[in-house]
Amino acid sequence: MWFCWKCQSRYPVHRAWCAVCQDAGTIAIEPVRPQAHMRTELQVASARDLVARKWTTVESRAYPELLVSRGALVALWGQAGGGKSTLATRYVDGLRGAVVYFSAEEKLGPTLAARLERCGVRRADFHAVGQASVDELVTYCREVRAVALVVDSIPMTSFRPEDLRRLLEACGVDVLVYVLHATKENAAAGLNAYLHEADVVVEVSALAWTVRKSRYQATDGTARAVVHTVSE
Repeated sequence: MWFCWKCQSRYPVHRAWCAVCQDAGTIAIEPVRPQAHMRTELQVASARDLVARKWTTVESRAYPELLVSRGALVALWGQAGGGKSTLATRYVDGLRGAVVYFSAEEKLGPTLAARLERCGVRRADFHAVGQASVDELVTYCREVRAVALVVDSIPMTSFRPEDLRRLLEACGVDVLVYVLHATKENAAAGLNAYLHEADVVVEVSALAWTVRKSRYQATDGTARAVVHTVSE
C-alpha cells in the first residue's frame, strides 16, 4: 500500500502525484508498524481528590512562554522548512532530564546531526532514535527515564491519533511532542483527529511559532521566534 505523507490519502499502486492534495513527489510506501500492545495502568480517583490535586507544569527553558502540563500531547504543524523540527529539538532540549527524539523522517545521519549542532544540542542525555519498533521505543524511553518524547514526523509512522495518548503513558514521559505537515492550503495535513487529540497545537511558519489551541493558556495569536537564546 502507498500513501501521501501530506494528506494521508492511500493508493494501491505508486503515483507520481497525489490526486487529493495535488502535490507531486509525496507518495511513499506506507510504513508497517510492528504490532505491539501498549499496556497502560488503570487510573482512578475521586472527584474530591482530582480537583485538589496539584498538577505539575512542564517548563522548557527554551520556550518559557509555552505553558504545558505533565501528561500533555503537543502537536507542531506547518509548511516544510518553517522550523517545526527546530522548535521540537529546542523545546525538549530546554527540559530538565533525559529526552528521546524519534527521527522517523530523517533517520540518524548528517542532516539530523547538523540540526543538533545548529541548535547547540550536545547533551549526553538527548537520545536520538532513528529506527525502532513500538516495543523498542517504549522500552528505551523507560530505560533512560525520559521526561519527553518527540515523534518527527507522524506521517512517516503508523501511529494513529488514538495511539498517541497510550504511547505517552506507556513510555512514562511527561510530554509527547509530535510533528505534522501542512498542505498547500496551509491546513494541517492528515486527519483532523491528530489536532483534536492534542492538548496544545502550535503552528510554525517562517521560524515563528503561534499557539493555536491550548488547554493551559489563552491563544492570543501572538507569533514568537523559534530561535532565540536559551536562558541558563
